[in-house]
Amino acid sequence: MKKSTVIIAFNIALLIVLISALEIWAGSNYKRKYPGVRRPVEVLYPPNNINGFQDPDFKPNKPENTFRILCLGGSTSQYANYPEFIAWAFKGQPYVRQNNLTVQVVSAGYEAHTSLDSYYKYRYLYDDYEFDLVIIYDNINDIRANSCPPEMFKADYSHYAYYSIINPTVKLFDLPVLNRSFLALKIVLTYQEQRRKKLEKRNPDAFVPEEIPKPEWLKYGGDIKTAAAFVDNLQKMVDLAVLRRQKVLLMTFAYCLPDSYSFEAFQNGELGYGEGVDPAVPVEIYGSAENVRKGLEVHNQAIRELAGRNHTYFIDQQKFLEGDIESFIDVCHFSQRGINRFAGKIGNYFFKNRFSPAAKTGIRN
Repeated sequence: MKKSTVIIAFNIALLIVLISALEIWAGSNYKRKYPGVRRPVEVLYPPNNINGFQDPDFKPNKPENTFRILCLGGSTSQYANYPEFIAWAFKGQPYVRQNNLTVQVVSAGYEAHTSLDSYYKYRYLYDDYEFDLVIIYDNINDIRANSCPPEMFKADYSHYAYYSIINPTVKLFDLPVLNRSFLALKIVLTYQEQRRKKLEKRNPDAFVPEEIPKPEWLKYGGDIKTAAAFVDNLQKMVDLAVLRRQKVLLMTFAYCLPDSYSFEAFQNGELGYGEGVDPAVPVEIYGSAENVRKGLEVHNQAIRELAGRNHTYFIDQQKFLEGDIESFIDVCHFSQRGINRFAGKIGNYFFKNRFSPAAKTGIRN
């Protein structure tokens, strides 16, 4: 009996050593690929120069005398020096001045990311991080998901290969111990990637393209199938902010798409868009012009209603910037004039609707 106990104990110890070695290997591998990564979730959403995680001093507890803002969204929350302009909009606010606060803005904005990514980032990437205000500015990237046959659409966007891998992977972050394991992440990602390859091998049309929609599927984009999913993602972020005792600013998504729009006119610079330092993109990467316009309006109306139901801070940026084509370099990305007007509107709004900190009641997740 003693001999068998020793053998079992030895095997367990050997297994622990092996798993520990593999954990170190997996972590080292990811950290070489994504410099600055400290947690498995940062492999999915790596550190960059605006999301805070390249700064070793960016900690969950915000520094004293700091007004900290989190911006969630796609490339519009990434380009045009977005974080700097958001900070500028708040530096002169009465609450900030009266309390002698320094404004710190981080942005999780990244090109092509949807409201689902924003939710995942807020829930997992910024878990336990303190913010005074969370600004949510999503819309257009979700619209691309509509350009597929109705029977193919999935509310969790897993009709994209990307989300078919990401969605099951983020569930790992709800599990104690495993949520800190780079090895567990590597196993799950490898399995999901192999699964994706098998599905695509059996059916080349198993997933929608992650860039330009298929021309033969554009006709399906007029059915805004994303409306419910988009609202659900935003609502989950608002609910999470309540639990975390963080205030929320919702805004309609500003865009400019002239009736005379055509791909050729856009390419030839004939539409009157302003100039900017960021790459301008044709509306066709999101779908047909008609369907994108429809999707933007459906989503914007949903944002208005959501803000009203939840009593969040709210700015109708689309109404404010509508028709000002020189404020845009394309359908939605800002020119220098545009980002100035956009941020100025936020500044003016909070002068009139004074910021107040969230109540200290509620559950901290």
